[in-house]
Amino acid sequence: MTVSKAATTTASAATPGITILSAFFADKDVTAAASTAFVQNGNLVVDTNTLSSTLSISDPWWGTLKTISILYSDGNNNNNNATYIFSQAEQSGVYTITASAIPVSASTPVILPSKGAGISIIAVVWGKQQIDTLSVFERLYYQQITNWGFRIDTALFGLDGFWGHEKVGIVWYRDGAGRLKALVAREGGWVKF
Repeated sequence: MTVSKAATTTASAATPGITILSAFFADKDVTAAASTAFVQNGNLVVDTNTLSSTLSISDPWWGTLKTISILYSDGNNNNNNATYIFSQAEQSGVYTITASAIPVSASTPVILPSKGAGISIIAVVWGKQQIDTLSVFERLYYQQITNWGFRIDTALFGLDGFWGHEKVGIVWYRDGAGRLKALVAREGGWVKF
């Protein structure tokens, strides 16, 4: 069994409009490349038909239909703590999200940490589905509190976020020092906070 440790991600420089905080193409961290490629005039513009070439990377999971998952904020929003999720499958089209018209469904939930947790979970993605279920957050907090490794699978997330395809699970969180981190694994992988 392989246990992955959490990766630390860095945010792009703050600018008016949308700022990418963290991005993954399958399980590959593409935050820096995505910030350059997908933020255009303060808007998020993602062409899922050309992800590998746009991000200037080799295919991170050859033979598998992958997802692009982006955690972003809106510098124009008065609520500086607001974060949002964009997650779609490759080859599904071109998406443009303007800072003034971010879909309500993209907003990440505000779920308070469980007592004793040393982290604060910001967002969870399974496949191309944002997970905002309290019970999932509670299970993840429990795993962090107990310091046990756990498996990334549909049983953990409670629904199949990309039916018929192998998936990637992402848990974005802030550690005790407030640093943004991501716990990422392919379906069936084992992870630990």
